[in-house]
Amino acid sequence: HPLVRFFIRLGQIANTPTRDDSEISLESALVPGQAATKEVLDDLSRRMRLAGVINRLFSESNEVDFDGARLSKAACLAGKLFIDALPVGTRLPKVASDGEGGLIFAWISPGRSALLTLDGAALHFVDHAGTPQAEYFDSLPFARHVIPQEIANAVTGF
Repeated sequence: HPLVRFFIRLGQIANTPTRDDSEISLESALVPGQAATKEVLDDLSRRMRLAGVINRLFSESNEVDFDGARLSKAACLAGKLFIDALPVGTRLPKVASDGEGGLIFAWISPGRSALLTLDGAALHFVDHAGTPQAEYFDSLPFARHVIPQEIANAVTGF
């Protein structure tokens, strides 16, 4: 069955060691006891595509003829780890380089937006960005696969 072959291949990819341990993993997408439903597999596919966008931003910013700010490897790794740590079903952000070596993640919906800057080990977050209700969280620590509660609460609401 094609879905079974796809699932087995995902397991092989997830269990393949990587040099920088920065790949989106099947283990984080599937919680023990959780079924590998179409929704869960679709979520994993979206995460993998977003990780590919981050890789592409890094590659393009480090080309010889690129005249902008280089995207740091630490920011790329933090971005992919952050995406990997989001709960299944959470709306994924739009992503861009911040022009200073970091990444910006943006969640935008009618009447609400949130921005996250990742510069490696620290997260800088604004909920309700651009409004009088804006809440700022500066220099939140980011330990591998642990999203600060302030950010998790906000982004799961999109």
